[in-house]
Amino acid sequence: EIAHVLGLSPTHAQRVFTRWAGVSPKRFLEFLTVKAAKTRLDESRSILDTSHDVGLSGSGRLHDHMVNVDAVTPGEYKSKGYGVNIIYGTHDTRFGACLLAMTDRGITYLAFAIDGDVDELLQDLERRWPRATLQRDTKRTRMPLNAIFPGNGNHGGTTNNLFLRGTNFQLKVWEALLCIPSGHTTTYQHIATTIGLPTAARAVGNAVGANPVSFLIPCHRVIQSAGVIGNYRWGPARKKAMLGWEAAQYQSDNSSLSRPLPWRERGG
Repeated sequence: EIAHVLGLSPTHAQRVFTRWAGVSPKRFLEFLTVKAAKTRLDESRSILDTSHDVGLSGSGRLHDHMVNVDAVTPGEYKSKGYGVNIIYGTHDTRFGACLLAMTDRGITYLAFAIDGDVDELLQDLERRWPRATLQRDTKRTRMPLNAIFPGNGNHGGTTNNLFLRGTNFQLKVWEALLCIPSGHTTTYQHIATTIGLPTAARAVGNAVGANPVSFLIPCHRVIQSAGVIGNYRWGPARKKAMLGWEAAQYQSDNSSLSRPLPWRERGG
């Protein structure tokens, strides 16, 4: 019907829409459906009534839509973290003060303070998990923090699990970020191409900026195509410090190389 209104063939209309939006018309409609459903769930409507309100046949269809788009079930979204226990702690690191939060399923939040304002980080955590039970426990968060920012002479990878809430697209971007080796950088365009959406570089940038677990999901390793460091949610100076520190560590371990090699797309 849309193609007819536009005077195009269905195939051409789909191509034009996908090139402009970065997603197919069907996928775009899924996002709109889930957005409308979220509004009704926020208004305390039941899951079944919400399903019918947005034109779906039942709660099972809404479940499939929301898992496909947001990677959470309608019940999990409606609960807004109800029943989830989160412990958090604030710590000093080589890159400044940070707040780390975790559940029994893994780390769910790691952010750096701007101008030392850790209270703002706690408020952000509360906004993300408004109905979760938050408990300050710096002793328990110190161990995973030390694994992320180890002492001198040990800067290898960590064994921390992650517990993330995000859209399916965001999760794809964050997974791609995890594949960038320390001491290397890539571009927003390269990430978009890697996940199979070469026209979605701007959307990739938004997903990178929404990363809730700084450093561990290395969004600081993404730079602009022109080689410019670019913005960073926790400050460009901190991003430069992270890249500089990782480059130094990489060169120390690979003394035969004159500089870090640019990250390349994985095969397969």
